[in-house]
Amino acid sequence: MQTYVFIPNHKFLPVLKETKEMVLFEPFLLVNPSTESDDFPKNDEPYYTSLEMQLRHLIYKFQKGWIQSERQVILSSDECIASVHFTFNEKKEVIGINVFQRSSNVLNLDEDIQFFNYFIKKYCSLTTNLYVTVSQPHIFKGKTKKVSD
Repeated sequence: MQTYVFIPNHKFLPVLKETKEMVLFEPFLLVNPSTESDDFPKNDEPYYTSLEMQLRHLIYKFQKGWIQSERQVILSSDECIASVHFTFNEKKEVIGINVFQRSSNVLNLDEDIQFFNYFIKKYCSLTTNLYVTVSQPHIFKGKTKKVSD
C-alpha cells in the first residue's frame, strides 16, 4: 500500500522510502509552477546570486554567437539544481527553461521555483515556459528547512 505525506504547497507526495534521517518521495515534474512572489529569494542569497550570474552569462554567450547550438546552452553543476537548459526561438529569445534538480528538500523547493520565476521576469519573456523535474525529493526529519536564514 502506497504511503503519502502532505507537504504544504505540494499537496500529497508518495513516499518512496524512509530512513532514520529523512523521508524520500517519488520524482515529479512541475510545469510553469507559480509562487507567491517572483522577487529574488531572501534565503541563500550567495547561491542564487551565483546561479543568476552563471545563467545570464550562458544566455549572453549564445546570443553573441559564442555558443553555436542552442542544444549546448546548458549549465551543469554538482549542486541540488544539477542542470538548467535553455530553449530559444528563431530570434534567440528564451522560450523555455528546463531545470533538473537531482535532489530537493521540498520545504525549500518554493525558493528554487521563486528564483526561476524571478529570473524569467527579469531576463526572459513572461511567456517563457518553466519545467522543473525533481529527481529525489525529500524532507529531513526534525528540521523545517535544509537551508536556514
